[in-house]
Amino acid sequence: MIEYIAIFLLSCIVLVWAGGKTVIALSRISRILKWKEFTVASLLMAIGSSLPEFFVGVVSGINQKPQLSFGNVLGSNIVALTLVIFIAALFLKTIKINREAIKKSVSLAVIYIVLPFLLILDGRLLRIDGVILIVSFIFYLRHFFLQQQKFKKPFDRFEKAPQEKLKIFFKELGFFLFSLVLFLLSAEGIIFSAGEICSAAHISLAIMGILGIALGTSLPEIIFTIRSIKMGHKEMVLGDALGSVMVNTGLVLGTTVLISPFEIKHTGLYLNSLIFSFLVAVLFWIFARTKNEINRKEGFILFFVYSLFVIIEAFIEAF
Repeated sequence: MIEYIAIFLLSCIVLVWAGGKTVIALSRISRILKWKEFTVASLLMAIGSSLPEFFVGVVSGINQKPQLSFGNVLGSNIVALTLVIFIAALFLKTIKINREAIKKSVSLAVIYIVLPFLLILDGRLLRIDGVILIVSFIFYLRHFFLQQQKFKKPFDRFEKAPQEKLKIFFKELGFFLFSLVLFLLSAEGIIFSAGEICSAAHISLAIMGILGIALGTSLPEIIFTIRSIKMGHKEMVLGDALGSVMVNTGLVLGTTVLISPFEIKHTGLYLNSLIFSFLVAVLFWIFARTKNEINRKEGFILFFVYSLFVIIEAFIEAF
């Protein structure tokens, strides 16, 4: 048991470290390519910071443990719209939502966080559901590329000679590719050790994914949020959180279900997460559409909701 816990913790540390390196590498590549700020956050960083969830999903599907990925996606989406937004509101005081394109992204994120709830009403996640999720991700990409032209602010200026830019580009690309290898290895370690821990401690795979793995795989988003605030890129905070929800639901869960469809035998294991997903989506939408901002008080409310979610999940598992 102790050795499996050690493998799990070590794998999580490697996963988070690789996630942080990925965020840094992609941010530098973005500066060289002169991408726009919201573009970087909503797509590039959202995908980069969601790579832990993606690799956990792929490996859990291959190992016939898709419940871990499903729980991970539900938990990560809740973290993105509660804990991440709380941290941003705490430092920024208010998160402005004053562009029509951002408002549409908010509405899309709310739809995406509720989508898994609709798909499991029949008690199963089949390959057709995986196709629906992948198509929803393609729709998000289409929406993204149509909207990104409305953003004019570049991510950051990067004044370097062309040869030096090219050298830095390939260096960061190398870091990114190396991080992908670490993601794969650490995800394998997490899935293997999580399965053994659940068997030994009589913990369900669903709860392990919802609480344990979800918080670990969400750390890159938290790191990115803090870095963005320090760098003065306020729009990127919201872009990454919203983008992560859409990537997690569409790409990550869709890929997992395509690899390994499954039947939900114990709906109660996911019921609390689904209820809180719906609650978080409604609260986030109301806060975002009221006065077109999320203030510190609303951030604390979202943090309280996340804390309550964790307590209830722990209580359900204990009894």
